[in-house]
Amino acid sequence: MAPKRANRSNLECMGLRSRVHGFLLVAAAASALAAVPLALPATLSSSAQAAASDRAVVRVATFNIRSVKNDAQLSRGEQPWRDRRGAVIRQILAEHLDVVGLQEASQNGKYKKDMVDGPNQFLDLRNGLRKAGGHWQLTSTAAYNCVRPNGSHDCVYQDRGASRTTKIIYNTDKVEKVRSGSYKYEHQSGGTNDDRYLAWAVFADKATGRRFFFADTHLATGSSELQKNQWRELIAKVDQLKDGLPTIVVGDFQRSRMKHPVTDMLTAMRNAGYGDVLGQRPDQPVVEDPRAERTRREWVNSMNHFDRNVRDFSFEDNRKRAGNFIDWIFASNNLPVRSYEVVADIDPRTLQLRGVIPSDHNMVRASIVLN
Repeated sequence: MAPKRANRSNLECMGLRSRVHGFLLVAAAASALAAVPLALPATLSSSAQAAASDRAVVRVATFNIRSVKNDAQLSRGEQPWRDRRGAVIRQILAEHLDVVGLQEASQNGKYKKDMVDGPNQFLDLRNGLRKAGGHWQLTSTAAYNCVRPNGSHDCVYQDRGASRTTKIIYNTDKVEKVRSGSYKYEHQSGGTNDDRYLAWAVFADKATGRRFFFADTHLATGSSELQKNQWRELIAKVDQLKDGLPTIVVGDFQRSRMKHPVTDMLTAMRNAGYGDVLGQRPDQPVVEDPRAERTRREWVNSMNHFDRNVRDFSFEDNRKRAGNFIDWIFASNNLPVRSYEVVADIDPRTLQLRGVIPSDHNMVRASIVLN
């Protein structure tokens, strides 16, 4: 029996020496690895790479949601706001957006009877996003720049950052508002209740603390010269307000790259430091050198006119050609653009829009890296 005990003891000693040797090998390997700079895995997503290198990626959009006032005379294929509202909410939430520039989000309380859950259209949308599980807030909940913020009758002026139907809404899980305001263009059409604004805000990305400047507008309809003058004011005001921060400007600019004044102002924006995130050039049907790394449905126009047949508002037969966009996203020229998308629920077999059409405009979305 004694030899067996001796053998067992020898085996235990051998096992102990083996474990010690293994531990020393692991320790040596760990020491060697510590001396080597670690590279990010090739399979790491672009957003994870950006976060790992302390760079914020923000997902932004511009969305003209069609004013509830048009319910009085619906276009062909159009449904009233109460029926479209759910589709607008679903699209915003499905795109996992951080900041959205809204246009035609009515501030007028006289349409309260047409709302689902709010005194006006922009609050009805915000409340709907919250009840659907999102955490969203407006940069300003004021309807008017008056002492009484919810009514314009006998208005006594007080700056509340109101901007009529042009509003900025943001995801409080992702970004924090630092400050915000609005600017009323000096050049106006003179039409009753048709004043046009630039709404703006400074946000901080909660994950990285990086700040950026965001602005939203809806230029006047009609005169291209009026649009050009408002656009010039926009550039000057953004230059004044951005305070050196990475800058994103979105909105409904009324015209495509093939039309005046975009043919002039697209170059003016890029020269001012705010290029189109898709990489469009004046009068050029094809984007030869896209700025965005990835694009989706860029051959579809941003205006759909409540037409279900996508062929009517796209270049389906020549998808190398970019759509005619009147809804634009601009960003500081040095900011990388990860993706660009025209958001639309298109049946790929029939090329028909599915479900309730949320607006006569398609949302336009981009993912942008803040340097």
